[in-house]
Amino acid sequence: MLNKPLFIVVTGPESCGKTTLAEALSHRLSLPLVPEFARMYLNDLGRNYAENDLPIIATGQINYEKEASESATRAVVCDTDVLTIRIWQEFKYGRPSERINELMTDRSDRFYLLCAPDLPWQPDPQRENPEDREELFRWHISLLDRIGARYAIISGNGPARTEAALKVISSIL
Repeated sequence: MLNKPLFIVVTGPESCGKTTLAEALSHRLSLPLVPEFARMYLNDLGRNYAENDLPIIATGQINYEKEASESATRAVVCDTDVLTIRIWQEFKYGRPSERINELMTDRSDRFYLLCAPDLPWQPDPQRENPEDREELFRWHISLLDRIGARYAIISGNGPARTEAALKVISSIL
């Protein structure tokens, strides 16, 4: 493939509707969906994750992206990417690993849809921070700005959230 597809990455803090939005966008735009590798990995882990699991998760996410992009022509929708893993590692452990920084070198093929934490918290065994969503949202903005990423903040409930994201995507595709 001569041209790489655009990666439309749905990101944000926990319980802000990333998966629901990514699935809706993939369906509405008939684009491949890259699922969140971390969810599958953590479901199968059989123990609490540790810091050394995060580079494994990041690599798995990238492998999912590569696989989806092989058949994509214009774009792929991603339910998170390495950016979220980097933020999580920095937030929880105080620093991103060298490996995760290496995996984040080029973000020019991405457009981020940053989900605002304006939806009610939904409990999930893999979620850890119901009280830190606003702070993690600010961490996302800070990192997106530092790396010069293209992004838009998406807010609202249900169909309004999806429509807001579709409007943004239509302006970039």
